[in-house]
Amino acid sequence: MKNKYTVGFITTSLSSAGGWDSCSRGVIPAIAREANVIVLTQRDANNDRFDFPIHRVIPQNIRYHLRTQLGVFWAVLKYLRGCQVVHAMMEPYAPGAALAAKLIGAKFYITVAGTYAVPPGGMHPRRFLKRQMMKFMYRESASLASGSERTVRMAEQVVGPIRWHFIPNGVDPTLFYRLPNIPPPAHPFILTVGEVKPRKGADVTIEAMAWLKDKYPDLVYNIVGNTGKSEFVAQLKKMAKESGLERRVHFLGRISDEDLRLLYNQCTAFVLAAQTRDGSFEGFPMVFYEAQGCGAPIISTYGFGSEYVVKNGYNGFLVEENSAAALAEAIEKIVSNPNLQKQMRENSLIEAEKHTW
Repeated sequence: MKNKYTVGFITTSLSSAGGWDSCSRGVIPAIAREANVIVLTQRDANNDRFDFPIHRVIPQNIRYHLRTQLGVFWAVLKYLRGCQVVHAMMEPYAPGAALAAKLIGAKFYITVAGTYAVPPGGMHPRRFLKRQMMKFMYRESASLASGSERTVRMAEQVVGPIRWHFIPNGVDPTLFYRLPNIPPPAHPFILTVGEVKPRKGADVTIEAMAWLKDKYPDLVYNIVGNTGKSEFVAQLKKMAKESGLERRVHFLGRISDEDLRLLYNQCTAFVLAAQTRDGSFEGFPMVFYEAQGCGAPIISTYGFGSEYVVKNGYNGFLVEENSAAALAEAIEKIVSNPNLQKQMRENSLIEAEKHTW
């Protein structure tokens, strides 16, 4: 098969900068073991880890703008002309890639995750143009790959039936694994990883921490991820201060894979209290299997692929959205029961082993 197919990928980067990047870093090297691969990225073109060509030629603007689509279109025509398959690893670059794939006679595929996959309604010219672009990319796609049925069904409400396959995210076991000798943390802590934005639910988690603060005075909440959403971060810091948690809620920002791996190993539980906010929602987060690969119990909310990853009482707990009380109860079940925590760690490792790329 190595000499039979050449697959061209369009993505942001093959790094740990965000969900699209991390997914690409997992998927593309795995495909490269079975086929020839050419990658078009927005950044991080020169990376010695990979033995396939990477071209930094994709526009920086991650939007459904015509200028962005023209940039993607010309990049695909120039670099992927000999490919039998063109695969957009992210939705906002897909319309231009779909048109180019059609012209070069390649099959076209898209990986879809969450908010960016759902076409807008309304008749404002920009919304109408974006919707038409998205209808085109879905119509031209041989199939979508998605770990979130909810996302696909929401898109179908606008564009009609979509060809798709359920393909969950995975983990790179060379990056995220259970450490043999784990140094104990200064304090027990729960952990959230991802860009600090409302849909990640850190505000609900801080509320849950307030419910538990007197019963578990040493419990800390560590938040890892880009803090670019300054207004929301300020809101979280205000909540923490008003709840008497100012010294127990830590914003760690972006950290290295090595430091993240250690935190996943040390945390009492990984928490992603995902919410639907202003039309924005989670798809199938990469962080689930990263955390599980390091043996972390998972606590999350229902409705965005989480049911596939988290089996209630087995490797973690699922709760309803916007319920700090239910979230606090789930956290307490793990914090208060070392035996349950130990069993959930073992079960998380079993699940992660089933989901390597």
